[in-house]
Amino acid sequence: MSLAQNIWHAANQARASLNVTVNLSALARKIRLRVPTIWGYHHGKVAWPADTWLAAMLLTGAAELRDDALVIKLPDGIRPAFLFAQETLRKLMAHETGDRVS
Repeated sequence: MSLAQNIWHAANQARASLNVTVNLSALARKIRLRVPTIWGYHHGKVAWPADTWLAAMLLTGAAELRDDALVIKLPDGIRPAFLFAQETLRKLMAHETGDRVS
């Protein structure tokens, strides 16, 4: 499961514990997407585009703007937030390190 999907699920669990749900139809209308598209994102069938994911997080209260920064609380157990295999880093950083990862 991707980091985005983990955060989305953690936010949904927090809302569920408060007896609050997200109206996917209203969310789809607000960010001008089809309901099946939001359904696919919601269930992890389709990867979230970054702008759509951030808009959904802001609209549902899972993210907030604080001091000109977007703040998203990471769910428990997601530390460190990003882990990359050495091969992935090699491909990402090849132009900066001359094909070597140090």
